[in-house]
Amino acid sequence: MSYDNYIKWLNEKLLPNLPERSIIVLDNASYHNTRAEKMPTSATNKADMQQWLRDKGIAFERNLLKLELYDIIKKHKDQHITYKIDDFIKSKGFDVIRLPPYHPELNAIENIWGINIDQNTTNMETLINESLNKVTSETWYKTCTHVEKIEKEYLKYFDVDFEFVIDLQNDSDDSESEFENYVSDSD
Repeated sequence: MSYDNYIKWLNEKLLPNLPERSIIVLDNASYHNTRAEKMPTSATNKADMQQWLRDKGIAFERNLLKLELYDIIKKHKDQHITYKIDDFIKSKGFDVIRLPPYHPELNAIENIWGINIDQNTTNMETLINESLNKVTSETWYKTCTHVEKIEKEYLKYFDVDFEFVIDLQNDSDDSESEFENYVSDSD
């Protein structure tokens, strides 16, 4: 997978099939992390460092050495990182949530990939579609519930009080009532 292939897949397959106001959860795959803007490095020339700081509205003294400018940049760099894919998805009217690095257990789809996925790459798209069709709503529900359990365990270590609410609204009354029945039956 590459950034260009991922954009093509988003445009042709995913985004046209999502309801409005959907949220796309991204993990840390390299094709999700192509930066929208090149960040200054210690090798960046002084004038470009100064311009980056000005563009970001970060105060600095004009007489600072390049090394001192770079120290300021390092302190502010993380809050100014943007990704091409996030900008692209947002331009299409969707929101993005990024999973923390090195935590695939918080990504429900990681548990789904292992279900009946054949490693033969000859006809990968057909194999993926066949495999995904084997994932039932019950399997997906249990997988998401498992991820929520892990999240709650992690949150014990933080002094925060918040709750994620995922609204599974659907235009069809039938599918809403089916989901509500499933949830109440499984409780």
